[in-house]
This record gives sequence, C-alpha cells and structure tokens, in this order.
Amino acid sequence: QSGWASNPLTLWRSSGAALEGARWTRLGNPAPTLSYTQPAYVVQHASPHGPHAAPHLMYMGDNWVHCQPPGDASLNAITHACYQWLPITLER
Repeated sequence: QSGWASNPLTLWRSSGAALEGARWTRLGNPAPTLSYTQPAYVVQHASPHGPHAAPHLMYMGDNWVHCQPPGDASLNAITHACYQWLPITLER
C-alpha cells in the first residue's frame, strides 16, 4: 500500500551495540494496525519506580487521516495532523 493508507511496519534487531558490522534480524510487523499512522518518534520516559527500573517507551505516530474537524473535508490534512501515542513493551 502507499499514500495515506496504513502500510505494514518492519521491526529489525541488531546483534551488536554498533551499526558497523552488525548482524540484523527481521522480527516482522510488531503492530499489524496502527490506525492510519506512520512512525514519527519513540519517546523514552523515566520510570516513576526509580532510576534502576526499565524506562517507559511510547510510540508517537503522525495521523493525517482522523484529525480533520468534523464535517469539514475541504481542509488540508497536513495542517490538521495530530499524533497517536501508544505504549511500547519490549521483551528480552
């Protein structure tokens, strides 16, 4: 698919700490549906349980489809873009 329609994500994991010489493993699509968003950023937030607890990760995705004012389809979608926030959980 392309355009404003949802496109599948692809998640990759590196075997090393550096990009140079790393071996990559394709993990597939971690989120089959993200409600017509595209990844913009992953926000890391400190855990309220202290500095030794795992941080909270949040997916921030651009949404250019569902943010138009109700009943007004004439407006430019980009000027009314918004973000969708979803928690991310990583398992080892």
